[in-house]
Amino acid sequence: MFLLDTNVISELRKVRSGRANQNVTRWVRTVAPQRLFLCVMVVHELEIGTMLAERRNPTQGALLRAWLETRVLPDFAGRIFHVDLAITRRSAVLHVPNPRPVRDAIIAATSLVHGLTIVTRNKADFESTRVQILKTPAAPGRSASGSGNTVSLCSRATAAPRQPPLGRTDDIKSATRRRAAHEEGMGGSPA
Repeated sequence: MFLLDTNVISELRKVRSGRANQNVTRWVRTVAPQRLFLCVMVVHELEIGTMLAERRNPTQGALLRAWLETRVLPDFAGRIFHVDLAITRRSAVLHVPNPRPVRDAIIAATSLVHGLTIVTRNKADFESTRVQILKTPAAPGRSASGSGNTVSLCSRATAAPRQPPLGRTDDIKSATRRRAAHEEGMGGSPA
């Protein structure tokens, strides 16, 4: 399962117009939509970008708002991971001894806690988070090292999430009950 970074979900917005990076387009077509996830920090970054565009250029802002509200949020309903205690604590670990941007740490921690593969176009944001980075092949005739030609995958894709993603507020209670039942059956809380 894959956790999309903000730069990838933003790139996917360009697919219909034919302006998206071809490697990103090619890769996403090979993955079932049910295997693609977001975290609330990515939604946070998309919301900030949309609000800034609305102030700067109302026409462009309206297009981004429509995309966010009618495509991204509905398409990922039930597949958006919320920040919980485990993610918060893992994110804190990623800041010591060298502080990093909080947003990137939350995205990385979400991936690590839930055993997801991060899909990003900027592997430098996640290189020091102890995740292995893989690249998709470059376009024919191009080098795989060019930043515009890579989709980085931070491995850990084989493990299933420890808890279901929360897409709606009403899911919180049921997820909490399932987690408590799981922990009770396991003899305590997970390490």
